Amino acid sequence: MKPIKLFFYRSKSGALNFGDELSPDIIEYITGRKVQKVNNKRCELIALGSILDGQFKLNNKLNDRFKSFIGHPTFVWGSGVISNETKGKTYFRPLALRGQLTKNKIDIDSAESIPLGDPGLFIFDMIDLKCKKSGVGIIPHYTDKKHPLINNFKYMHNVKVIDVESPWRQVCNEIASCDFILSSSLHGLVVADAFKIPNYRIKLYNNLKGGSFKFKDYASALNRIDIKSYEISGYEEISYLKRLETDFSYQSSIDEICAKLEKVLKKTF
Repeated sequence: MKPIKLFFYRSKSGALNFGDELSPDIIEYITGRKVQKVNNKRCELIALGSILDGQFKLNNKLNDRFKSFIGHPTFVWGSGVISNETKGKTYFRPLALRGQLTKNKIDIDSAESIPLGDPGLFIFDMIDLKCKKSGVGIIPHYTDKKHPLINNFKYMHNVKVIDVESPWRQVCNEIASCDFILSSSLHGLVVADAFKIPNYRIKLYNNLKGGSFKFKDYASALNRIDIKSYEISGYEEISYLKRLETDFSYQSSIDEICAKLEKVLKKTF
């Protein structure tokens, strides 16, 4: 069987971001097919990440429209847009979208029937770790890695700083070994949810493109109420967050979300 032509984000510098690098392995895990990384004009499938904004540009809309006309549409599975500014008519064919906010941005007739969720939630099933959980994991977005607080966190007792630019299996293993996660990276929160680990979004430089949009988009698919960001400067704030009586019962919906995502992907691929 031919490999699936897949588009996912990878920096031109070659630097890895574990959340984006999940895409090909998750697709291979669910479909049983190999994938071939291609650009967004040649792809059959776009999966994971905040990478749909480009499909709203005129040249890509025309390309997607032509591909759909000849019977080879661009499918989308679990991706989202990054900004509240993005909206308009599109010609890709969504199998699933990351969240309700992205769904609201696309102008297609079948939007109501599209399942929602981030495919990063499949990580628990993929690696099936049964390690002992202990300690706090702090996961800075790659744009936050040089924040002055990060070096302080490295020397705190029972705290580990997890590098999102490490191989994805290493990152996921480190997240799964913690019993509490603080992250300015969206997929740090996604993987923590997959392993049913309490987690909060933190604010460091607070200069992410699109601001809170992608976080709220992800949360909408799980009916997660608290996705606001918290500022931390030391262990007092970490201890405060650990003591918060937050309802993480939304994590019980993850299996159902994954089942719906798996069904629509296997139906097409």
